[in-house]
Amino acid sequence: MIEMFSPIVISRNKKYGNNYWTSNGPKVGRKVGLYSDLEFDHFVRVDTNPNVITYCEQPLEISYVCNEKIHTSIFDMWIKYQDGEEVFVEIKYSIELKPHHHRYSRTMRQIGAQQKWCEENGYKHIVMTEASIRESRIERENRIKMLSIVSNMQKPDNTEKILCAIKMGRCTIQELLRKLDSEFTINKMINICAWLMYTGVVCTNITETLWGHSTEVWIDDEE
Repeated sequence: MIEMFSPIVISRNKKYGNNYWTSNGPKVGRKVGLYSDLEFDHFVRVDTNPNVITYCEQPLEISYVCNEKIHTSIFDMWIKYQDGEEVFVEIKYSIELKPHHHRYSRTMRQIGAQQKWCEENGYKHIVMTEASIRESRIERENRIKMLSIVSNMQKPDNTEKILCAIKMGRCTIQELLRKLDSEFTINKMINICAWLMYTGVVCTNITETLWGHSTEVWIDDEE
């Protein structure tokens, strides 16, 4: 898939990059660069969201005027969803959005400029903080593992039996193994179920338990 935007590379010898991450982005087929721990956690949520078609980190720089001076701001991410919606995201720690923080005024100017640009150009704009990005520690760990699994395996070609068993009703991975007479190892079953969730074929209780025997899988009848 061709991305509408290309990542802007920010020099790490300035104010960015004290917590710089690079990671495989299976959904975009390239290495992704993130400039904070929070940006990394957000990227993991985005890449492992089956409703996301594609995305781009640091996608666009805009200019705005404040106090008769020209300033610039770079969005943290652009996301395109299956329903066609396109969203620009700014990622901030919640403390930076409090009036007593030393960067509050600058942060609010940036956010205001981004919101105005998005309104004028027909995009949605959202601000994400650790409150929503890190809402569930279990989910975070599961999504990181899912991303690792998908990054290091090819699309499985032996999913028919597993899907037939899942269609019989919501069950745990341990129950799937029993239904299939241990035809699969636990690790292989986890990997395949992770892939199926990554691609939106099945649902799991990703916020409730770490990947393992007790992970539940099912197919959403509303899809």
